[in-house]
Amino acid sequence: MSTARLVHALGPPLAYLVLAVVFTWPLSAHLTTALGSGLDPLLQTWVLAWDTHALITDPRTVWHAPIFFPYPETLAYSDHHLLLAMMTLPLIITGGPVLAYNLLVLTSYALTGWPSICWHATCWRARTICGCASSALLLLVRCLRLARIG
Repeated sequence: MSTARLVHALGPPLAYLVLAVVFTWPLSAHLTTALGSGLDPLLQTWVLAWDTHALITDPRTVWHAPIFFPYPETLAYSDHHLLLAMMTLPLIITGGPVLAYNLLVLTSYALTGWPSICWHATCWRARTICGCASSALLLLVRCLRLARIG
């Protein structure tokens, strides 16, 4: 693969990853020790940690999370994130669930802009503007939600 094609293929996702780091800067500086505001990141991180624990110790008990005792199969009451836990299993084991969750958040922000450039005009500049706009809108919605405006 030529260098120009490699830059054309990998340039936009890397640019959106840099934008995600810039837009979430306080979080990006403390990937192993901080989470976003609200209770949802705590729940999602706990679910990732539980999934990893259950998959490593006894996969048959993955649905029997230690919440809502004495009810069975309580992980099914919420998002189970089994696929995300399997994808990030080595990262959760070595770096912890907080690092894995934060990297998933950064990656999701970076990957929201990338498909929009594939769907828009063939001019690289127009595609980049469309991708940046869709990523910025996602981050704006997140900021408004955190500020309790939206």
